Amino acid sequence: MASITVEQHMVREARHRKCFLDDGRPPVTDQEAALLVDQRGFVGLGVLPRFDLPNLSASQAGRDWDISSRAWRWKETLPQARLCAYMKWFFNQGTFISWRRYPDFYKLWGMKHSADEAYRSGTLSREELEVYRIIQESGPVDSGSLWKKVKPHFGKRTVLLSTLSHLQRTFCVTVSGGDLSGWSMHTWDLVERHVPDGLLDRLPTDEAAVEALVLQAVDNLVVCTVREVCSLFRWPAPLVVEVSARLRARGLIEPDVSIVDKKGPCLCSRTGLHLLV
Repeated sequence: MASITVEQHMVREARHRKCFLDDGRPPVTDQEAALLVDQRGFVGLGVLPRFDLPNLSASQAGRDWDISSRAWRWKETLPQARLCAYMKWFFNQGTFISWRRYPDFYKLWGMKHSADEAYRSGTLSREELEVYRIIQESGPVDSGSLWKKVKPHFGKRTVLLSTLSHLQRTFCVTVSGGDLSGWSMHTWDLVERHVPDGLLDRLPTDEAAVEALVLQAVDNLVVCTVREVCSLFRWPAPLVVEVSARLRARGLIEPDVSIVDKKGPCLCSRTGLHLLV
């Protein structure tokens, strides 16, 4: 294939189309939103900092702020119906993850030991272990009730928020639904209780999980630099270069695609190429 150089505005336009369903429609119902999450593997609630990753707000016309009213509902209704997972993940921002890709995340970032063992090894803090045990014993539990239980020990709500962020990033707890009245409030449960039965019984290898997430990220970003993938997952550049070389050798990533004014090698999936030419 001859080399292809694309303008940055073409990349932005192609990435925006990834915020719509494959047939071009915007998601309207819960089922359509879940379908978009499944098609993309993972999407943001709103626009992620510094990234044009697909999100559930960008296709909603008429919104007057960054997160659409539909997407604001979906962060409660989609996990409550177990249509996909929702958590704070990429850059500690709201992220929807499809059940198709969830085992890849869980394999790479999920806790390898019990909560008590993680505490003894220093992987979990005292506050994180306390919140984990409350959710283990009382979950699903809403944020308000959780705060009442820990307030005497934590003092500041920010301590609870940072604790929940780490427990989400390590796939210990997850959003399991929430209250839509007024300012919405999450309910929380343990990951192993909330995910579909059998989902985590057969996990991929680390190598397969990394390959799947690199390929999914490249497909979602249409064409991107190695640095962008590294930033998204907090991975070292040599790992992404090695994995992308394997994917390129198997014909899953296109060679010789570059972005104007972007330094370094670019990655482009097969489907991404069709959006650019």
